[in-house]
Amino acid sequence: MAKFRAGAYISILREDRAERIRFGICVLLAVVIAYSFYVRVRMYMLGVSLWNDEAWLAENIVNRSFSGLLTPPLDNLQTAPVLYLVAVKALTMAFGASEAVLRVFSLICFCGTLLCMGVLLRRGFRAQMPLVLFCLAVTSTFYYFLRYSNELKPYMGDACFALLVLCVYHSRTEPGGLLAGTGRTVKGAVFCGALYGAICLFSTPAAFFVCGVFFLELLLALRRHDGWRLRGTLLGGAVFLVIFALNYVLWLKPIAVDEAMLGFWVQMKFDFRFFLPDVPGHDLALLGALVEPLGSVKIMVLALAAAGFVVSLLRRHRVTWAVAFAGFFLLVASALSKYPVQDRLWMFFYALVFLYAFYFLSQIRISFGGSGDRAAARSRYATAAAVLLLSAALLAPNAAFADYGRGTEWTLLPGNQANPLIAYLQENAHDGEMVYSYHAANSILKYKNGYDTNRIGDAQSDNILWGTRDYDADIASLDAAGSGYVLFYHSYVPFSADAETIYVLNELNAHGYLDRVMDVYHTPLYWYSRDLAHLKTGASFEIYDLTATPGQISGVLRVTNTGSTILEPGGGEYPGGIYAVLKRVDDTGGGMTGGMTGGLAGGLAGDAGEWIIGKLEQPLAPGETSEFWIEAKEPGAGSYQIDLRSDGRYDFEEIGMTPFRLTTE
Repeated sequence: MAKFRAGAYISILREDRAERIRFGICVLLAVVIAYSFYVRVRMYMLGVSLWNDEAWLAENIVNRSFSGLLTPPLDNLQTAPVLYLVAVKALTMAFGASEAVLRVFSLICFCGTLLCMGVLLRRGFRAQMPLVLFCLAVTSTFYYFLRYSNELKPYMGDACFALLVLCVYHSRTEPGGLLAGTGRTVKGAVFCGALYGAICLFSTPAAFFVCGVFFLELLLALRRHDGWRLRGTLLGGAVFLVIFALNYVLWLKPIAVDEAMLGFWVQMKFDFRFFLPDVPGHDLALLGALVEPLGSVKIMVLALAAAGFVVSLLRRHRVTWAVAFAGFFLLVASALSKYPVQDRLWMFFYALVFLYAFYFLSQIRISFGGSGDRAAARSRYATAAAVLLLSAALLAPNAAFADYGRGTEWTLLPGNQANPLIAYLQENAHDGEMVYSYHAANSILKYKNGYDTNRIGDAQSDNILWGTRDYDADIASLDAAGSGYVLFYHSYVPFSADAETIYVLNELNAHGYLDRVMDVYHTPLYWYSRDLAHLKTGASFEIYDLTATPGQISGVLRVTNTGSTILEPGGGEYPGGIYAVLKRVDDTGGGMTGGMTGGLAGGLAGDAGEWIIGKLEQPLAPGETSEFWIEAKEPGAGSYQIDLRSDGRYDFEEIGMTPFRLTTE
């Protein structure tokens, strides 16, 4: 039978041009979807650093036994659905606790999201296959889903399991569905209630969709005076409520009533008091932030989704009415400070937006006047063209999705890329060298270096200073050591608003010398020393095309970074920018004729016989070379030396570099 159908379809393709076009579009979209999975696999292979929240959750999953993991509260003010934690813990026990293993359950949930969307759109809303594949292609390449399908958090699961509730409901109410009629028997009702309860143990917001389903079923049973349906709904709902109540009391309550957590989300409450002057603006701001991840097409996709939602309501699709009630319950819970309106917590929202947008596209019909085959053909082609253009317009903004598989900077979280820095410390931190972990970096350093050790590199004794929020005490400990590495993480100020980072940097610069060793997308590793003897800075330089006359000293200065810290550009955002300095020395070459002063490039720096004659234009990493122009006008006849200066800190002659000497006559 399968061969016969395949042969029949091949015959249709040969004879029907429109069908060939449809088939070609489906193949192209299938390729896009498959490529999005390839991109995700590449993302896992990159081993991108866990970001702060992931590292906090990883500490619980990796460092606790099963029994400890299931004993609330979790460390670091973390929470996640109980079966989500069980699933991830089981994966780590089977395959290890690498970033990829910790995150792979989110990828599994993304696959489930696509499957549920496909079922609902194709079986529930009867959309044609090209539009189903367009919807899945847009979802697969949606930047927000690319990020969260590669993250150790339950948000992608929230989308999957919320849609799974709708799929289960559709299967129960669809004639011939796998679960059709289960609500009309005691066993079936208990089974459905238990199934919905199990789903909610994987995803907390899925409970609101279950409530929407049961509330709708209750209304329909009362309206139709259907006693069997009413009893089945009440029994299934009771089973679900028992599971949910136990889950809340035994698992969710500690974090749900935690004052710190409530304070964190206090501004994310939806407010129904529209009569108050500030409330409409507050609610609109919340909803505006919620739709922001939809990007440049948000107005179009929201308009299409809203139209599809209304059409579906008018056509009395029960799944859509369940979604409507679930949305209302979500907003009520938000108003009661139980569920914030926040993009990553409402991951299911974006899946529903795409679902209803493409449902509406499937309902578009363009009609031309007249009758006959020609008018019908014009209507058909016009409809197809309009739907194809709108679908392509929704897909086009995601064109750069492959960047996620390459780890392009814009796809990463700034300030959270600590893995390369920790790997550097493991290779280069020597015995006797301390490492100060800024308090926000503790979680990721413990994860990458091991939870049972306080040393890193080839140290023979503990050499990690674990940071606290007592920054003065931290700095005093580092000062007592004399020198050490300083690791920052999740402290990129525009991202984390961590003002204390600036305080620590300023204090360290005031106490001694602070130089960047590495910087991976705003995630810096520094070397700190109280005195010049322990610096890791070094440089050599050569001068080309030198002109040395009383009227002008000029040339090209080529600087090579021979140390293990970054040489900063002069006038840049970091202290210690590198300048070239011209100094007049006495006739015997025995030293400067005056003290060190500042000055402008090419200009006399007062009467001290010193000029700033050039500056490094860009950061220079260890081993790199850079060239810049140096020039001093009217220096006069005499003996001079050219040196490098770390602005406001020291000249390189003080750390052992021999200056370049010259004479003008």
